[in-house]
Amino acid sequence: MAVRVNALIIALFVALSVHAETFVLVGESPFSGNVQNDRDSAINDAIKKGLLRSGAYVQGRTYVKNGHVESDVSSVRSSGKVSSFKMLREWHDDAVYSVKVSVDIDVEPECKSGVQGRYRKTALFTAFQREKPSISVVGRLFDVDTVFSKELSGRLYEEYGTSVPDTGGALVLARQHGVVAPELTASAVIQAAKEYQAQFVVAGSIVDMSMLFPDQYFKNPSRWVASIKDGAGRLFGSKSDDYRSRNFVFRMMLYDGVTGGLLFDKVYSGKGIWNAEYAESVGFGTPRFWSTDYGVHVSGLLNQAVNDLGRKLQCQPFMVRSRYLPEGDTLYLSVGVNQGVRVGDVMSLYFMKRLDVDSGGVDEQFLGSPPVVINDIDTTISVLQVYPTYSVATSSAKLQDNLQYIAVSW
Repeated sequence: MAVRVNALIIALFVALSVHAETFVLVGESPFSGNVQNDRDSAINDAIKKGLLRSGAYVQGRTYVKNGHVESDVSSVRSSGKVSSFKMLREWHDDAVYSVKVSVDIDVEPECKSGVQGRYRKTALFTAFQREKPSISVVGRLFDVDTVFSKELSGRLYEEYGTSVPDTGGALVLARQHGVVAPELTASAVIQAAKEYQAQFVVAGSIVDMSMLFPDQYFKNPSRWVASIKDGAGRLFGSKSDDYRSRNFVFRMMLYDGVTGGLLFDKVYSGKGIWNAEYAESVGFGTPRFWSTDYGVHVSGLLNQAVNDLGRKLQCQPFMVRSRYLPEGDTLYLSVGVNQGVRVGDVMSLYFMKRLDVDSGGVDEQFLGSPPVVINDIDTTISVLQVYPTYSVATSSAKLQDNLQYIAVSW
């Protein structure tokens, strides 16, 4: 009986742990003139992209001879399942039938890593700026803009081994016309990721660090009075809110550095007791800060964000920009031994192109559709030489020097 109960509990936990994500995607299919077949093929392409973005990975091998695919055997496994989709738009030209759909995917919270799991991914962190500078007055936490993202990136490196490029200080990318705008444009993400050779970009903002009861707090009552009130509340079973209670709210977003697409967006909120001395200059992230009750709660939120970010990164494919060198008929990859690349590693090769979609006046970035897409060319590459920070590979098919290539390991 106990076994059955435990099984039911586990099944219920798994069912409740699934959450839905919505993706707006463009799928493509070669235009054959058979509209129904072309539409179905394009929809399948869009759904596959949604599954990949939600945490799917592909295992397989493509055999190419003289530039032609002889056989293509692969299996796709995903941590998500499509629950519904909505057709937003469809169009075609003489070569390609395209659809734009909104796909709802039920996503498991964990995913297994394929071969890409042994590669070390690189994430670039921007500054998490305060949306209102005045929220940091108490404790003089004015350095939170840069210290917060450094703390976040440091914990991510310790827990998940994610590489973090040295920017000489957190990048400030999120202030537009003097106003904090945590959402980054796709072009800004792509440019920053390319400059620092990162595969992902993490951005966000500090939404709130205000006191819950500012009028009471700034009256500057004695600390021992608060202690007596707390003790009396516990003694007589009635506990009122501590006037030193303080909010901490931040927003964190994860972007794909290749396409500029948004992968993750979440707001974290909590509160703690600011039990430092009144008017004490503490500073954010100092030993004194972490020793306060407020600092303990902030640390817990940070750990929660790191775990969410680490699991999301684990589910993403390992993608790296590749430059074709026609003089040697080889590819240059900006990753090497430091990222876990080995001689003989095989990756899939894609090429990038800009997405030119008529959105009917609606901002494509707002809808979540990236301006860059990657197209499968049924080609693999094999790593020939590996150095600490880069590697050299050869392709199974003839390449063109005017295309932008992406090497991918699922």
